[in-house]
Amino acid sequence: MVNLVLFRYEVVDDLTRMATLLHQIERERTAEEECLSELRHTQEALRRIEERLAQQKELLSNMRNDISESHRHVAQGRAECISLSKNCLSLGISVKGRLYK
Repeated sequence: MVNLVLFRYEVVDDLTRMATLLHQIERERTAEEECLSELRHTQEALRRIEERLAQQKELLSNMRNDISESHRHVAQGRAECISLSKNCLSLGISVKGRLYK
């Protein structure tokens, strides 16, 4: 009879340990789900940031092209102004003489 009582206590202890482990497993599953949810949110945030970065790179590339084109126009305009200024000076000297300024 004593062995039966001891055996029952062991079974109850085993059941208690098993219940504790089951609760712990449930908590760990919840923690795992939270981690997966956070990971999905982080991946989505990373995707959005990568898209913004690609747009920013494209914008900067377009701006560099615009600046290069603008610089080319300025350089052409400057060269044309210098040429016109020389022609003007040359014409002024031929009309007014050496004293033309």
